[in-house]
Amino acid sequence: MAKREPINIGDLVSLIPYPTGYGPTYAEQRNVGVVIEVIGGSMCYVKWVNNHSEPCWYQKRTLTKLNNEKNKNNYLTNPTQ
Repeated sequence: MAKREPINIGDLVSLIPYPTGYGPTYAEQRNVGVVIEVIGGSMCYVKWVNNHSEPCWYQKRTLTKLNNEKNKNNYLTNPTQ
């Protein structure tokens, strides 16, 4: 298993898509966000770029850090549009 990058305030993150009770569009609407606050080393408050998604607290393990150009391009561009 690859080592996970530490997530800090100001980092770009994406929600890891996994089966939840929220429906398929929940993760799709949370492709890119900015970490606004971190508490306890395990919880992050994320403001999402999508206007339909309210800021919310998430566990760090449910987020992936967009730390390189390849990841940013993958999440910031949508070839279907």
